[in-house]
Amino acid sequence: MIIAGCNQAYTSYSKSLPDGGIAVIQNNNLSFAIAEDRLTRRKGSGGFSAALNYYKTNIAKRGEIFDDLVLSSCCDYSTSFIFGNLPSKKITRCGHHRSHALGAAAWSGFNRAIVLVMDSGGDVLESVVDGKWWLSKREQHSIFLIDGNEIRLLARHAEDPGAIGFGEIFRAMTYFLGWHGARYAGNTMAAAALAPVRNQLSGFHFFEHSGTEFVFPLGNDPEKNGRLINDLLEKNNIFGFDQRAPDSPFSPKHFGIAAWLQSELDRYVELIAAQYCAMYETENFILSGGVAYNCVSAGRLQKKYPRLNVFVHPASGDVGQCLGNAIDGYLRSTGKILRLPKQGVDLGGKYRMSPQRKTRMAALSTSDCDDPRFTHLSLALAAGKVCALFNGRSEFGPRALGFRSILADATYPVSRARLNEIKSRNYMMPVAPVVRIEDAAVYFDMAGASPYMAKTAPIRDNYKNIIASCSQGHGWARVQTVSRAENEALHRILSAFSRAGRVPVLLNTSLNGPGEPIVESIDDLLSWCERIHIDFVWLNGRLYTMNPAKAEAFPFSRSKFAELIDSNYDPIELQERLEIIFPHIAVRKRRRLLLRSDYVRWVQEGRKTTTVRFRAGCVEVPAETSLPLFASNRFESFAEGETLEIGEVFFTRATYKRFSELDEGDAVADGFRSEAELKNTLQQIYPALTGESMVSIFDISI
Repeated sequence: MIIAGCNQAYTSYSKSLPDGGIAVIQNNNLSFAIAEDRLTRRKGSGGFSAALNYYKTNIAKRGEIFDDLVLSSCCDYSTSFIFGNLPSKKITRCGHHRSHALGAAAWSGFNRAIVLVMDSGGDVLESVVDGKWWLSKREQHSIFLIDGNEIRLLARHAEDPGAIGFGEIFRAMTYFLGWHGARYAGNTMAAAALAPVRNQLSGFHFFEHSGTEFVFPLGNDPEKNGRLINDLLEKNNIFGFDQRAPDSPFSPKHFGIAAWLQSELDRYVELIAAQYCAMYETENFILSGGVAYNCVSAGRLQKKYPRLNVFVHPASGDVGQCLGNAIDGYLRSTGKILRLPKQGVDLGGKYRMSPQRKTRMAALSTSDCDDPRFTHLSLALAAGKVCALFNGRSEFGPRALGFRSILADATYPVSRARLNEIKSRNYMMPVAPVVRIEDAAVYFDMAGASPYMAKTAPIRDNYKNIIASCSQGHGWARVQTVSRAENEALHRILSAFSRAGRVPVLLNTSLNGPGEPIVESIDDLLSWCERIHIDFVWLNGRLYTMNPAKAEAFPFSRSKFAELIDSNYDPIELQERLEIIFPHIAVRKRRRLLLRSDYVRWVQEGRKTTTVRFRAGCVEVPAETSLPLFASNRFESFAEGETLEIGEVFFTRATYKRFSELDEGDAVADGFRSEAELKNTLQQIYPALTGESMVSIFDISI
């Protein structure tokens, strides 16, 4: 019996659907699963034509026909299918949230569990008018009970027409914070981790509840994007939160509103887990759907209820629909839910190193050596090098789990910045640590496994400074644990790394370029190496030393960060956030300010409203909102007898960027006529300045 699950590319009213793929169950085993975008090389590709073609060409036997091909859709009420000639005896349909629940339940191996499915919207439960699916009753939050081989829907929340569920509000918040696309929702989660401890929205609730009744706000309109957040705040008489323009600095309010939304999601998940696990007498709780990628909520839930078995499977978003569909077909055919508790994630394509590929790799590298036991790779990592790992078949799901990964030593402060440079990612984005399962409790406050980077956990106090580069904010990290059975290669690398005398924790991020799907084939890897500067590549048993002259590095991601300084200013909080954002440099407190006498006059006249400061290897924070102001006739600092304390200087904002990023606006604010004049003057004052040097910009008044 061969059963395939796939995702439709379009709704019945021609809305395109992203994140397609195919999963195949053969002889009671999950034998193949891959996302469509891994093969099309277009991130988020919908449908399954490329995935199906790869399966038929490279894996299926000649003339193979599926016994059942199960499809699912999204944002649609119609049960009609959109497809061509498919190699299957029959074609059936699975509901969107049912698919999410079944796929996660199968992978968990639990016999009895509560499943909470949350996304931006599953199936529409009534007709769609004029393509406005959000104005129809639909799935957003669904709660299921898995009991043996039965699946039962217990409740739906946020199903009313126009209701705003967590998938929709996170999408709107992502736009509100200046990232145009729901695919950047991870940035919103990262921003939440950098929020001040005090949050002025802490008393405002996104949803209301009484017992098992939950009420979510109305007024959803995806076409409003970030303006949906403005509407929600204004309806609740909350003002002063401005939508962030792309590439503009962040303020504490931006971080604060992201943290508020995160805390509301945490509150909802904790309420559902506590109520339904108690009612149905189970300690197994599964999160699925796109919102389940929020590893912070899963981690906090596990921390609050340590007796719960909290599970998130590696493809909980819509890519995982193909798996859930195949599981549904298996259930209909056999009467059983296929359990996959020991299923490996390496389910993608199989690739060989042909002579032509060897020639291409030789042109990109300076040398290579046999390294089947990862001895040389571990020594390179211990020396602070960054290494790409291409190991066997690819992972199913959006996260690199040691088959298509980029690795770096978590103890090097610059490792995170280097990885984010390679990926051209936002400066605040964290990088996950990977650790052997037997070592996890040594470095992180956690019990049990986290093989899919699905949960955060606190870093142990005695290691917070040692592996600070993996911190996601406030000392937590999105941990991946690995056992020898799950990934022998990655476990061997960590073991060799430990034998080399290093802390056996590595940073692990996906092997891809900016805006690209994860590398799938060896040809994809070679194309990536032609564009990205990497130190080493481990490819199927050989370690290649790469030639940096052969790669055109992507530009370093912009690093602007702004902090308002007001009556609630806390220099310790700002210092903590800066240490997370810029882990590769120190943060120092400034306790007084020296200005040349003519610059003091510029400030008094209103010509100068900022001052740019540089200290090698660090950025600065004001120790207070006002500091002693000294005047001098020279640039040199505080020459005895040549400086005079003339009063106080008041700080209202601190901004941080690279010297090369200073622009005409910075020059005018600092009193200069042009960017060139500002930069020339700064280089006279600070001869050690380079384009990559971080500078601190303070908005001041006297």
